[in-house]
Amino acid sequence: MSVKDLIKERSEKRKLLSEIKLIILKDPQKRIKDFKKMNVKTIDDVLGLFINIGNMAYFSGDNDTFEFFMDSLFDVMHMNLELDREKMIKCIYNYGLLSVHNHDVIPYSIILNNFRKTIFKLTETITINNHLRILKDLALSSEINNYELGIVDVLNVFKDLNDHFRDKNMNVNRLYLQNIVISLISSSESNHHERFKNTMLTETKKLLEFESIKARLEASEVELTQPVGEPEAPDPKVL
Repeated sequence: MSVKDLIKERSEKRKLLSEIKLIILKDPQKRIKDFKKMNVKTIDDVLGLFINIGNMAYFSGDNDTFEFFMDSLFDVMHMNLELDREKMIKCIYNYGLLSVHNHDVIPYSIILNNFRKTIFKLTETITINNHLRILKDLALSSEINNYELGIVDVLNVFKDLNDHFRDKNMNVNRLYLQNIVISLISSSESNHHERFKNTMLTETKKLLEFESIKARLEASEVELTQPVGEPEAPDPKVL
């Protein structure tokens, strides 16, 4: 395939993703008829087609289209509450695990950056901590799989989130984030990954040494508990 044909093909995929996103977010029942020739009859079928394009982009190494897909998927997940949110979360989580297992830097960074951008927009404590839990699972997977660049990437996200929580006085989320980092360090110690442990301690020193959050929370009579009904990590089987 020539470079010109490759660029055209990728451009067409992004155009199709844009059209599908528009269908999902704006008047899906009216616009869905345009895709009947592709055996797409329901909004769930539209979501399935959307994810299939993402699969093709990931496995073909088309990182530009995959980034466009992932950005769009996060938008859809938070803007259309009628869709199968669990399916979308599972899809994102699975891509994260694939990237960890393959030590695939670019898709992993794309996923982490979308979680960062999304959490910056959220205000509800339990929802934020649920997103942090997924990041924790991906970080633990990176540590177990000796994925050093993945560890560095996720620590950078954690440092940005810690600064955000501090600036917004989101102290419960800061405490939860601190506990995640401590769990990662403990995991690296258990697995005898000394280099990883030292990297984590160095990179998160500021995060781990913030002022006594617990004392401030107790003074405000805020109960320090994990979120009620927090979902377990999605099934890691690839969709």
